[in-house]
Amino acid sequence: MKGLLGFREKCISFSEEYGFILFPICKFAVAFAAFRMINASLGYMAQMNNLFLVLLMSLISAVTPVSIMVLLAGLLIVVQCYAIHLLVAVFMLVVFFLLYIFFLRFAPNMGLALILMPIACQIGVPSVLPVACGLLGGPAGVIGVCGGGVVYSALSVVIQNAPSLQKSTSSGSLSTMIQEALPLLTLLLDGLLKNAELMLMLIALAATLLIVYFVRRMSMDYSWHIAIVGGTLSYAVLILAGGFFMDMTVSLPQLLLSAAAAVAVGEGIRFFCFQVDYSSTQHLQFEDDEYYYYVKAVPKTAWLERQRQKRKQAAAQKKQAAVQRKQAQSRPAAVPSPGVQIAPASPAISAALEPPVQQRHPVSADPLEMPAVDFRDQLEETLRNIQDI
Repeated sequence: MKGLLGFREKCISFSEEYGFILFPICKFAVAFAAFRMINASLGYMAQMNNLFLVLLMSLISAVTPVSIMVLLAGLLIVVQCYAIHLLVAVFMLVVFFLLYIFFLRFAPNMGLALILMPIACQIGVPSVLPVACGLLGGPAGVIGVCGGGVVYSALSVVIQNAPSLQKSTSSGSLSTMIQEALPLLTLLLDGLLKNAELMLMLIALAATLLIVYFVRRMSMDYSWHIAIVGGTLSYAVLILAGGFFMDMTVSLPQLLLSAAAAVAVGEGIRFFCFQVDYSSTQHLQFEDDEYYYYVKAVPKTAWLERQRQKRKQAAAQKKQAAVQRKQAQSRPAAVPSPGVQIAPASPAISAALEPPVQQRHPVSADPLEMPAVDFRDQLEETLRNIQDI
Protein backbone atom coordinates (compact mmCIF):
# COMPACT_ATOMS: atom_id res chain seq x y z
CA MET A 1 0.00 0.00 0.00
CA LYS A 2 2.82 2.39 0.83
CA GLY A 3 4.35 1.80 -2.59
CA LEU A 4 1.07 2.63 -4.35
CA LEU A 5 0.63 5.77 -2.28
CA GLY A 6 4.17 6.81 -3.07
CA PHE A 7 3.52 6.27 -6.78
CA ARG A 8 0.33 8.34 -6.51
CA GLU A 9 2.19 11.17 -4.83
CA LYS A 10 4.92 11.12 -7.46
CA CYS A 11 2.35 11.23 -10.26
CA ILE A 12 0.55 14.17 -8.66
CA SER A 13 3.81 16.05 -8.12
CA PHE A 14 4.89 15.34 -11.69
CA SER A 15 1.56 16.58 -13.09
CA GLU A 16 1.72 19.71 -10.95
CA GLU A 17 5.25 20.45 -12.10
CA TYR A 18 4.88 19.59 -15.79
CA GLY A 19 1.15 20.16 -16.26
CA PHE A 20 1.77 22.96 -18.73
CA ILE A 21 3.26 20.30 -21.05
CA LEU A 22 1.11 17.28 -20.20
CA PHE A 23 -2.29 18.93 -20.68
CA PRO A 24 -1.63 20.16 -24.25
CA ILE A 25 -0.26 16.70 -25.13
CA CYS A 26 -3.44 15.05 -23.82
CA LYS A 27 -5.63 17.53 -25.71
CA PHE A 28 -3.62 16.84 -28.87
CA ALA A 29 -4.13 13.07 -28.46
CA VAL A 30 -7.88 13.46 -27.90
CA ALA A 31 -8.28 15.80 -30.87
CA PHE A 32 -6.23 13.54 -33.14
CA ALA A 33 -8.30 10.49 -32.15
CA ALA A 34 -11.58 12.38 -32.73
CA PHE A 35 -10.58 13.74 -36.14
CA ARG A 36 -9.26 10.38 -37.30
CA MET A 37 -12.46 8.68 -36.17
CA ILE A 38 -14.57 11.19 -38.12
CA ASN A 39 -12.55 10.69 -41.29
CA ALA A 40 -12.54 6.91 -40.89
CA SER A 41 -16.32 6.80 -40.35
CA LEU A 42 -17.29 9.20 -43.13
CA GLY A 43 -14.30 9.80 -45.39
CA TYR A 44 -16.33 10.91 -48.43
CA MET A 45 -14.17 13.98 -49.06
CA ALA A 46 -10.63 12.88 -49.86
CA GLN A 47 -9.16 16.34 -49.26
CA MET A 48 -10.09 16.22 -45.57
CA ASN A 49 -8.44 12.83 -45.06
CA ASN A 50 -4.99 14.38 -45.38
CA LEU A 51 -2.84 13.43 -42.39
CA PHE A 52 -1.10 16.81 -42.40
CA LEU A 53 -4.46 18.60 -42.12
CA VAL A 54 -5.51 16.33 -39.24
CA LEU A 55 -2.23 16.99 -37.43
CA LEU A 56 -2.60 20.73 -37.98
CA MET A 57 -6.13 20.79 -36.55
CA SER A 58 -4.98 18.65 -33.62
CA LEU A 59 -2.13 21.06 -32.92
CA ILE A 60 -4.52 24.02 -33.00
CA SER A 61 -6.83 22.19 -30.59
CA ALA A 62 -3.92 21.48 -28.23
CA VAL A 63 -3.02 25.14 -27.71
CA THR A 64 -6.56 26.59 -27.70
CA PRO A 65 -9.61 26.08 -25.43
CA VAL A 66 -11.67 22.91 -25.71
CA SER A 67 -14.47 24.84 -27.42
CA ILE A 68 -12.20 25.28 -30.45
CA MET A 69 -11.73 21.51 -30.60
CA VAL A 70 -15.51 21.05 -30.56
CA LEU A 71 -15.90 23.65 -33.31
CA LEU A 72 -13.26 22.02 -35.54
CA ALA A 73 -14.82 18.58 -35.05
CA GLY A 74 -18.25 19.94 -35.98
CA LEU A 75 -16.91 21.66 -39.10
CA LEU A 76 -15.12 18.48 -40.17
CA ILE A 77 -18.35 16.47 -39.81
CA VAL A 78 -20.35 19.04 -41.80
CA VAL A 79 -17.77 19.12 -44.61
CA GLN A 80 -17.69 15.33 -44.82
CA CYS A 81 -21.52 15.23 -44.87
CA TYR A 82 -21.57 17.84 -47.63
CA ALA A 83 -19.65 15.38 -49.79
CA ILE A 84 -22.61 12.99 -49.41
CA HIS A 85 -25.43 15.46 -49.98
CA LEU A 86 -26.16 19.10 -49.28
CA LEU A 87 -29.23 18.19 -47.24
CA VAL A 88 -27.13 15.93 -44.99
CA ALA A 89 -24.81 18.84 -44.22
CA VAL A 90 -27.82 21.05 -43.42
CA PHE A 91 -29.24 18.32 -41.20
CA MET A 92 -26.00 18.03 -39.22
CA LEU A 93 -25.78 21.82 -38.94
CA VAL A 94 -29.26 21.91 -37.37
CA VAL A 95 -28.29 19.14 -34.93
CA PHE A 96 -25.11 20.97 -33.94
CA PHE A 97 -26.96 24.27 -33.61
CA LEU A 98 -29.48 22.79 -31.18
CA LEU A 99 -26.73 21.09 -29.21
CA TYR A 100 -24.73 24.33 -29.17
CA ILE A 101 -27.66 26.25 -27.67
CA PHE A 102 -28.11 23.79 -24.82
CA PHE A 103 -24.38 23.19 -24.47
CA LEU A 104 -23.43 26.86 -24.26
CA ARG A 105 -26.24 27.76 -21.89
CA PHE A 106 -26.18 24.91 -19.39
CA ALA A 107 -22.82 23.12 -19.60
CA PRO A 108 -20.05 25.31 -21.06
CA ASN A 109 -17.33 23.22 -19.39
CA MET A 110 -18.42 19.84 -20.77
CA GLY A 111 -16.82 20.14 -24.21
CA LEU A 112 -14.36 17.37 -23.49
CA ALA A 113 -17.22 14.98 -22.63
CA LEU A 114 -18.95 15.96 -25.87
CA ILE A 115 -15.81 14.96 -27.78
CA LEU A 116 -14.96 11.81 -25.80
CA MET A 117 -18.46 10.31 -25.79
CA PRO A 118 -18.53 9.42 -29.53
CA ILE A 119 -15.04 7.95 -29.20
CA ALA A 120 -16.15 5.80 -26.25
CA CYS A 121 -19.21 4.62 -28.20
CA GLN A 122 -17.06 3.81 -31.20
CA ILE A 123 -14.72 1.55 -29.21
CA GLY A 124 -17.62 -0.05 -27.32
CA VAL A 125 -17.22 1.40 -23.78
CA PRO A 126 -19.99 4.05 -23.49
CA SER A 127 -20.45 3.58 -19.73
CA VAL A 128 -16.98 4.95 -18.96
CA LEU A 129 -17.90 8.59 -19.56
CA PRO A 130 -20.95 8.84 -17.23
CA VAL A 131 -19.02 7.15 -14.41
CA ALA A 132 -16.04 9.50 -14.86
CA CYS A 133 -18.20 12.63 -15.17
CA GLY A 134 -20.25 11.61 -12.13
CA LEU A 135 -17.07 11.31 -10.05
CA LEU A 136 -15.38 14.48 -11.28
CA GLY A 137 -18.30 16.75 -12.18
CA GLY A 138 -21.92 17.37 -11.40
CA PRO A 139 -25.40 16.87 -12.84
CA ALA A 140 -24.62 19.31 -15.67
CA GLY A 141 -22.41 16.60 -17.14
CA VAL A 142 -25.60 14.86 -18.34
CA ILE A 143 -25.82 17.43 -21.15
CA GLY A 144 -22.28 16.80 -22.36
CA VAL A 145 -22.56 13.00 -22.15
CA CYS A 146 -26.00 12.78 -23.74
CA GLY A 147 -25.02 15.36 -26.37
CA GLY A 148 -22.11 13.17 -27.37
CA GLY A 149 -24.51 10.21 -27.61
CA VAL A 150 -26.79 12.21 -29.92
CA VAL A 151 -23.86 13.13 -32.17
CA TYR A 152 -22.77 9.50 -32.37
CA SER A 153 -26.30 8.37 -33.25
CA ALA A 154 -26.67 11.09 -35.90
CA LEU A 155 -23.39 9.98 -37.50
CA SER A 156 -24.60 6.37 -37.42
CA VAL A 157 -27.82 7.36 -39.21
CA VAL A 158 -25.87 9.23 -41.88
CA ILE A 159 -23.44 6.34 -42.40
CA GLN A 160 -26.26 3.78 -42.69
CA ASN A 161 -28.17 5.83 -45.27
CA ALA A 162 -25.17 7.22 -47.16
CA PRO A 163 -25.54 4.93 -50.23
CA SER A 164 -29.18 5.97 -50.83
CA LEU A 165 -28.40 9.61 -50.07
CA GLN A 166 -25.57 9.74 -52.62
CA LYS A 167 -27.87 8.54 -55.42
CA SER A 168 -30.05 11.64 -55.17
CA THR A 169 -28.90 14.88 -56.75
CA SER A 170 -28.99 18.40 -55.34
CA SER A 171 -29.20 20.15 -58.71
CA GLY A 172 -32.17 21.14 -60.85
CA SER A 173 -35.11 23.43 -60.30
CA LEU A 174 -36.25 24.54 -56.88
CA SER A 175 -39.41 22.45 -56.97
CA THR A 176 -37.42 19.35 -57.95
CA MET A 177 -34.94 19.93 -55.12
CA ILE A 178 -37.80 20.33 -52.62
CA GLN A 179 -39.48 17.15 -53.83
CA GLU A 180 -36.22 15.25 -53.42
CA ALA A 181 -35.37 16.87 -50.09
CA LEU A 182 -38.56 15.92 -48.27
CA PRO A 183 -38.05 12.12 -48.42
CA LEU A 184 -34.38 12.49 -47.47
CA LEU A 185 -35.19 14.75 -44.56
CA THR A 186 -37.90 12.34 -43.40
CA LEU A 187 -35.40 9.48 -43.59
CA LEU A 188 -32.84 11.30 -41.48
CA LEU A 189 -35.32 12.56 -38.88
CA ASP A 190 -36.96 9.16 -38.50
CA GLY A 191 -33.57 7.54 -38.07
CA LEU A 192 -32.75 9.96 -35.24
CA LEU A 193 -36.08 10.67 -33.50
CA LYS A 194 -37.57 7.18 -33.80
CA ASN A 195 -34.38 5.46 -32.73
CA ALA A 196 -35.28 3.31 -29.71
CA GLU A 197 -31.64 2.40 -29.13
CA LEU A 198 -30.73 6.08 -28.86
CA MET A 199 -33.47 6.75 -26.32
CA LEU A 200 -32.44 3.76 -24.24
CA MET A 201 -28.79 4.77 -24.34
CA LEU A 202 -29.56 8.37 -23.31
CA ILE A 203 -31.70 7.19 -20.37
CA ALA A 204 -28.99 4.76 -19.24
CA LEU A 205 -26.23 7.38 -19.55
CA ALA A 206 -28.17 10.04 -17.63
CA ALA A 207 -29.24 7.62 -14.88
CA THR A 208 -25.70 6.27 -14.46
CA LEU A 209 -24.16 9.73 -14.14
CA LEU A 210 -26.74 10.92 -11.61
CA ILE A 211 -26.48 7.74 -9.52
CA VAL A 212 -22.69 8.00 -9.39
CA TYR A 213 -22.82 11.70 -8.51
CA PHE A 214 -25.38 11.48 -5.68
CA VAL A 215 -23.98 8.29 -4.15
CA ARG A 216 -20.38 9.49 -4.03
CA ARG A 217 -21.54 12.65 -2.20
CA MET A 218 -23.10 10.63 0.62
CA SER A 219 -21.45 10.54 4.05
CA MET A 220 -21.33 6.75 4.31
CA ASP A 221 -18.03 4.89 4.29
CA TYR A 222 -16.62 3.80 0.93
CA SER A 223 -19.14 5.98 -0.91
CA TRP A 224 -16.90 6.30 -3.97
CA HIS A 225 -16.52 2.53 -4.28
CA ILE A 226 -20.28 2.06 -3.97
CA ALA A 227 -20.95 4.84 -6.49
CA ILE A 228 -18.64 3.28 -9.08
CA VAL A 229 -20.04 -0.22 -8.75
CA GLY A 230 -23.65 0.96 -8.39
CA GLY A 231 -23.48 3.24 -11.43
CA THR A 232 -21.90 0.54 -13.59
CA LEU A 233 -24.49 -2.05 -12.53
CA SER A 234 -27.33 0.39 -13.13
CA TYR A 235 -26.13 1.00 -16.69
CA ALA A 236 -25.88 -2.74 -17.40
CA VAL A 237 -29.30 -3.46 -15.88
CA LEU A 238 -31.00 -0.65 -17.82
CA ILE A 239 -29.47 -1.77 -21.12
CA LEU A 240 -30.41 -5.42 -20.53
CA ALA A 241 -33.94 -4.56 -19.39
CA GLY A 242 -34.46 -2.15 -22.28
CA GLY A 243 -33.19 -4.68 -24.78
CA PHE A 244 -35.55 -7.30 -23.36
CA PHE A 245 -38.70 -5.16 -23.34
CA MET A 246 -37.97 -3.38 -26.65
CA ASP A 247 -36.91 -6.54 -28.51
CA MET A 248 -33.44 -5.19 -29.22
CA THR A 249 -30.26 -7.20 -29.57
CA VAL A 250 -27.73 -6.52 -26.81
CA SER A 251 -24.16 -7.77 -27.11
CA LEU A 252 -23.38 -9.29 -23.72
CA PRO A 253 -19.56 -9.44 -24.22
CA GLN A 254 -19.49 -5.78 -25.24
CA LEU A 255 -21.63 -4.86 -22.23
CA LEU A 256 -19.31 -6.73 -19.87
CA LEU A 257 -16.27 -5.07 -21.47
CA SER A 258 -17.87 -1.65 -21.04
CA ALA A 259 -18.70 -2.39 -17.38
CA ALA A 260 -15.16 -3.60 -16.64
CA ALA A 261 -13.65 -0.52 -18.29
CA ALA A 262 -15.99 1.77 -16.33
CA VAL A 263 -15.02 0.16 -13.01
CA ALA A 264 -11.31 0.32 -13.87
CA VAL A 265 -11.44 3.99 -14.89
CA GLY A 266 -13.60 4.90 -11.89
CA GLU A 267 -11.22 3.22 -9.43
CA GLY A 268 -8.29 4.97 -11.08
CA ILE A 269 -10.00 8.33 -10.63
CA ARG A 270 -10.82 7.51 -7.00
CA PHE A 271 -7.23 6.48 -6.31
CA PHE A 272 -5.83 9.78 -7.53
CA CYS A 273 -8.61 12.15 -6.43
CA PHE A 274 -10.11 10.72 -3.23
CA GLN A 275 -7.75 8.86 -0.89
CA VAL A 276 -8.97 8.73 2.72
CA ASP A 277 -8.45 6.55 5.79
CA TYR A 278 -11.86 5.22 6.90
CA SER A 279 -10.28 3.27 9.75
CA SER A 280 -9.59 6.56 11.58
CA THR A 281 -13.10 8.01 11.18
CA GLN A 282 -14.37 9.99 14.16
CA HIS A 283 -18.00 10.89 14.97
CA LEU A 284 -18.34 14.12 16.96
CA GLN A 285 -21.36 15.68 18.65
CA PHE A 286 -21.67 19.02 20.41
CA GLU A 287 -24.10 21.89 20.73
CA ASP A 288 -24.36 25.63 21.13
CA ASP A 289 -27.23 27.93 22.04
CA GLU A 290 -29.12 27.33 18.80
CA TYR A 291 -28.05 24.04 17.18
CA TYR A 292 -26.92 20.48 17.78
CA TYR A 293 -23.99 19.39 15.61
CA TYR A 294 -23.35 15.83 14.47
CA VAL A 295 -20.08 15.65 12.57
CA LYS A 296 -18.27 12.82 10.82
CA ALA A 297 -14.54 13.50 10.37
CA VAL A 298 -12.73 11.25 7.87
CA PRO A 299 -9.01 12.06 7.70
CA LYS A 300 -7.01 11.81 4.54
CA THR A 301 -4.34 9.14 4.39
CA ALA A 302 -1.83 9.88 7.15
CA TRP A 303 1.21 8.94 5.12
CA LEU A 304 0.25 11.30 2.34
CA GLU A 305 -0.39 14.14 4.76
CA ARG A 306 2.97 13.56 6.39
CA GLN A 307 4.70 13.62 3.03
CA ARG A 308 2.99 16.91 2.20
CA GLN A 309 4.09 18.36 5.52
CA LYS A 310 7.66 17.25 4.86
CA ARG A 311 7.63 18.91 1.46
CA LYS A 312 6.19 22.12 2.90
CA GLN A 313 8.82 22.14 5.66
CA ALA A 314 11.61 21.51 3.18
CA ALA A 315 10.33 24.31 0.93
CA ALA A 316 10.07 26.70 3.89
CA GLN A 317 13.57 25.83 5.06
CA LYS A 318 14.95 26.29 1.56
CA LYS A 319 13.23 29.67 1.28
CA GLN A 320 14.53 30.74 4.69
CA ALA A 321 18.05 29.66 3.79
CA ALA A 322 17.87 31.65 0.55
CA VAL A 323 16.74 34.75 2.46
CA GLN A 324 19.57 34.35 4.94
CA ARG A 325 22.13 33.98 2.15
CA LYS A 326 20.76 37.07 0.46
CA GLN A 327 20.97 39.05 3.71
CA ALA A 328 24.50 37.82 4.31
CA GLN A 329 25.57 38.89 0.84
CA SER A 330 24.00 42.34 1.19
CA ARG A 331 25.56 42.95 4.64
CA PRO A 332 28.98 44.74 4.34
CA ALA A 333 31.88 42.77 5.76
CA ALA A 334 33.63 44.21 8.83
CA VAL A 335 37.17 45.44 8.06
CA PRO A 336 39.60 44.98 11.00
CA SER A 337 41.81 47.85 12.06
CA PRO A 338 45.52 47.70 11.22
CA GLY A 339 47.51 45.81 13.79
CA VAL A 340 44.44 44.18 15.34
CA GLN A 341 44.21 40.42 15.07
CA ILE A 342 40.91 38.57 15.60
CA ALA A 343 41.38 35.18 17.20
CA PRO A 344 38.98 32.44 16.17
CA ALA A 345 36.47 31.36 18.78
CA SER A 346 37.03 28.09 20.52
CA PRO A 347 34.74 25.14 19.64
CA ALA A 348 33.21 25.16 23.13
CA ILE A 349 32.22 28.84 22.86
CA SER A 350 30.82 28.35 19.33
CA ALA A 351 28.74 25.41 20.50
CA ALA A 352 27.43 27.41 23.46
CA LEU A 353 26.46 30.35 21.25
CA GLU A 354 24.61 28.26 18.68
CA PRO A 355 20.81 28.12 19.31
CA PRO A 356 19.44 24.68 20.04
CA VAL A 357 17.87 22.96 17.04
CA GLN A 358 14.25 22.15 17.70
CA GLN A 359 12.44 19.55 15.67
CA ARG A 360 9.02 20.99 14.98
CA HIS A 361 7.43 17.79 13.74
CA PRO A 362 9.12 14.68 15.08
CA VAL A 363 8.85 11.78 12.65
CA SER A 364 7.32 8.65 14.07
CA ALA A 365 8.90 5.28 13.52
CA ASP A 366 5.69 4.01 11.97
CA PRO A 367 5.24 5.68 8.52
CA LEU A 368 1.47 5.11 8.54
CA GLU A 369 0.78 6.23 12.12
CA MET A 370 -2.09 8.68 12.36
CA PRO A 371 -1.04 12.01 13.90
CA ALA A 372 -2.91 13.06 17.02
CA VAL A 373 -5.50 15.63 15.92
CA ASP A 374 -8.27 17.04 18.10
CA PHE A 375 -11.10 17.25 15.58
CA ARG A 376 -13.53 18.69 18.15
CA ASP A 377 -11.34 21.73 18.89
CA GLN A 378 -10.71 22.35 15.21
CA LEU A 379 -14.39 22.12 14.34
CA GLU A 380 -15.48 24.35 17.21
CA GLU A 381 -12.89 26.94 16.20
CA THR A 382 -14.12 26.82 12.60
CA LEU A 383 -17.74 27.26 13.66
CA ARG A 384 -16.82 30.19 15.90
CA ASN A 385 -15.05 31.86 12.98
CA ILE A 386 -18.11 31.32 10.78
CA GLN A 387 -20.41 32.81 13.43
CA ASP A 388 -18.10 35.83 13.80
CA ILE A 389 -18.32 36.42 10.05
